[in-house]
Amino acid sequence: DISLADNWRNVDNAVKSGKTITDYIDQRYVNQLISSDIAAVNNEFTISNRGAPLVSKKYTLRAKPENIDMYKQIGVNLVFLANNHIYDYGKDAFLDTLDHLKGAGIHYVGAGKNLPEAMTPKYFIINGRKIAFVAGNRSEKYILTPAAGENSPGVLRCYETTLMKQAIAEARENAD
Repeated sequence: DISLADNWRNVDNAVKSGKTITDYIDQRYVNQLISSDIAAVNNEFTISNRGAPLVSKKYTLRAKPENIDMYKQIGVNLVFLANNHIYDYGKDAFLDTLDHLKGAGIHYVGAGKNLPEAMTPKYFIINGRKIAFVAGNRSEKYILTPAAGENSPGVLRCYETTLMKQAIAEARENAD
């Protein structure tokens, strides 16, 4: 899990002190992330200047779009979005998150503008082998994050496992 949210103390402290994300992560780990073929994290926040916090949530996390540069500083190229904070600021902020990640060249799985996108595996070729990633959300005690629908945005919800099994089967069929 990682949060680059402005309202989370680590990022707030970094901004106030003029530090970067690499000041808060051991340099050996940063080097490992940067040199990795795939550096993936669970993106526990929205990336947007829009929206309002969901009133029924105790903790809501949102980052300014420029915070996405922190991902580049540590070599992240894939994020998992199927989690309990990706919709903290509503639909507009969620859709902004998808757009900002695409604009930054960072791949994502487990959420999308519709169910087919949320279920689609991400593939990478590493040392001649095709690796697949899928993600699903089963992390909420009180389900507040919408499940993606045929024509509506959200996460791949997998309390009932049929859709997740379909995503895994597609990944298995098309990867090594």
